[in-house]
Amino acid sequence: MKRTTDMNLTGLTEQLMQVAKKYYNVSVSEDVMDLLIKNAVITQYQTGDVLCEVGDVLNKTGFILDGIIRSSFLTYGGKDITRYFHTKYSMVMDDCMLGFSESKYRCEVIRDAVIMMFDANTLKGIIKDNAELKEIYTLSLESGLRYKLYRENELMTKNALERYLQFVEDFPDLAANVKQRDIATYLGIEPQSLSRIKRQLKN
Repeated sequence: MKRTTDMNLTGLTEQLMQVAKKYYNVSVSEDVMDLLIKNAVITQYQTGDVLCEVGDVLNKTGFILDGIIRSSFLTYGGKDITRYFHTKYSMVMDDCMLGFSESKYRCEVIRDAVIMMFDANTLKGIIKDNAELKEIYTLSLESGLRYKLYRENELMTKNALERYLQFVEDFPDLAANVKQRDIATYLGIEPQSLSRIKRQLKN
């Protein structure tokens, strides 16, 4: 069940300024961060809440302050395939920022989350009017493209064991706390195959 949060927001402006500096090396003023917060609906979600389904109209996007969101594709046969794990300080449902009008995947909360939800057009306008936010948005798009190329290379050139070991190295928290089935579909293998790999490594 989701609700607008009554959490203590003291220090959120400073927190977001630190995130911008740490992850993007961009200094953003308090006024700009306050404007972002003013235009966001900060909402708490519980594990199991669904943010969007395939085909839903997309007009909102979110920035995760805490928690994990799993996005997944559905095949024609109804099989659920993990697309991505959205974690703290990353965006979710941001396809509408790129011009998509409906969701191509499902987003489900798999660890209780707090998300800053924005109207996509409003957020676009704020970014357009601020040079620092433009720089951050450009850097985030570049990061997304690098991830896409990395994923394509990984799926095409590495075997299942290598992909799992790389996943554990890159995302140790996810490897320890996310369902095995979800990790397996992210890696492009069956859950039974992942179980065998883990037994092999244990032995």
